[in-house]
Amino acid sequence: MSDRNSPLVLVSNRGPVTFEEDGSVRRGTGGLVTALTGLASHRDAVWIASAMTEHDIEVSEQHEGRPFEVSTTSSPTRCSGSSSTTCGT
Repeated sequence: MSDRNSPLVLVSNRGPVTFEEDGSVRRGTGGLVTALTGLASHRDAVWIASAMTEHDIEVSEQHEGRPFEVSTTSSPTRCSGSSSTTCGT
């Protein structure tokens, strides 16, 4: 049974954002990211994903595995993780 007050938990290899060398945040690529981003936009969600780049790992380590929000042009995203990143809208 689903509790609408609990966040939707999404788990994938690729996350909704990628952190760039210049400090900018770019929306993740691929069909899965597109589909799950649409799904997550309708309710509170937490996204657990691998840190795919060196900069993803750096940002994840800076937050010591704790959740953090990331703003992109489309919507705010909550993230956390150490060797993986947790993100959600």
